Amino acid sequence: MANETFQNLLLQSNEETRPSPDKYSITKDIRTIIQNATLTADSSIISVYLFNKQEESLANTLSTREQLLGDLSFEQAFTTLPDTPSPGQWFFSNELNQAIFMQKIFSSEQLKLEYQGVIIFLLNTTFIRNTFENGANFTKDNIYTLSYGKETHITTFNDPDKTTTIQQELANVNLAKQDNKIIKIAGKKYYIVSTENSTFQSAYLVPDDEILKQLIQLEILFILVLLILIYPLYQGIKKISKRLTDPIIELAAKMRNVTDEEDLKALKKLTPHSQSHDEVAILYHGFQDMASQLSQLIEENYKGKILSQEMEFKALQAQLDPHFLYNTLDSIYWLALENDDEKIAQMALSLALLFRKKINNDAEVITLDDELQLVDAYTNIQMIRFENRVHYQKRLELADLTLQLPKFLIQPLVENAFKYAVEKSAKPVEITLYIHETAADIWLEVLDNGRGFSQLPPQPSQSGIGLKNIEARLKLFFGEEATLKIVSEPFVATSVTIKIPKSQIRRKSS
Repeated sequence: MANETFQNLLLQSNEETRPSPDKYSITKDIRTIIQNATLTADSSIISVYLFNKQEESLANTLSTREQLLGDLSFEQAFTTLPDTPSPGQWFFSNELNQAIFMQKIFSSEQLKLEYQGVIIFLLNTTFIRNTFENGANFTKDNIYTLSYGKETHITTFNDPDKTTTIQQELANVNLAKQDNKIIKIAGKKYYIVSTENSTFQSAYLVPDDEILKQLIQLEILFILVLLILIYPLYQGIKKISKRLTDPIIELAAKMRNVTDEEDLKALKKLTPHSQSHDEVAILYHGFQDMASQLSQLIEENYKGKILSQEMEFKALQAQLDPHFLYNTLDSIYWLALENDDEKIAQMALSLALLFRKKINNDAEVITLDDELQLVDAYTNIQMIRFENRVHYQKRLELADLTLQLPKFLIQPLVENAFKYAVEKSAKPVEITLYIHETAADIWLEVLDNGRGFSQLPPQPSQSGIGLKNIEARLKLFFGEEATLKIVSEPFVATSVTIKIPKSQIRRKSS
């Protein structure tokens, strides 16, 4: 509308010397231009008013003293317009039903800006309310705010009386720049959807209970759709599961009913279910094989019991042999005494003691004193046997001999010394049993100066079945801190040392 023809007509209307007929013609042309422009414009335009600088109405009929919008008069609105070209001013009704746009018009003739008049548009802005009322999330409790300049206009859609209260609560709040997108108004929470540009700031407030209501509706819809999809799947899985599990359930029932050998034979004759898949058929065959093995085990167990009874009977007969041996050794002892043969008598007595301790004593744990008696019986026999080829001594630096240890822990070490040091040496050999204690440990050492080991094994457990057994029983009884160590320098010194932590020692109660 700010074209050259319109500006020329407006300039002509401001000429005071122009005759009235000419002014009427000018006014008619201006109204025609405005009418043609508004017909092609948005239908929201209700009226257009135009005043020249003499405040003469050139379009529509409106007195400069009439109210434009509610309590807003022409003079009040006009005073807000600057005296320089500007984008114009907007004025809104309380419920945003109508709006006024007012702008001063300046001419640019001869490079000089001169005020020529003012144009006013009256607009129907109910489309703002209609847009939200037709929206998906609309409820009567929603709130819409429109900020222009320093003014904020609010519509509540259902209760205009609340507008003043809400306007007071939002007086110092910029909803478009609110960091927290939730605000509390009149005790109720609202979610904020805001937009802004260089001219306006608008915010749409939706109650949180409405959002939650829609979320619940979505969840219900999702669950219904899920159920519709899951039910056929469930039926299909149920059918397949039944085909797979029925044969297994039938087999389990028959297995539970097995009470005697006849039932076991019936289980061996089971055939796979007619609807069984390969895996189930394999399971049936596996149970048939297991039933066959059970029958075989039952038969073997029956035969084993008979054999065990026979062996127990033979063992009972064999118990007579040690008594015969003790009686024979006792006879040799007394016969040697009658013939004044001290060596034979001593050897028979020591041998009887050794056999009695090894065969008759079922205890796996004995005291150190009992173990030393075994060692003494064995060394007495060997001293008589080797005479001058061996010199044996026992050094005890331990007062309490009631500590408990596994049976035959020391005697095999002494026996190994005689076996490997004395028997294989042409020179006399010295063997020493040395038992002593420190603050934390008790030490058991067997030392000799025989041929020893030219190459030591990395671990004691690899030096023979005897030492391996001793080491295993030592750690089992006293724990991993107990050790067995071998040190050897051929023909100088060979030692087998046992370390027993005092913290692991057990003593025989009196």
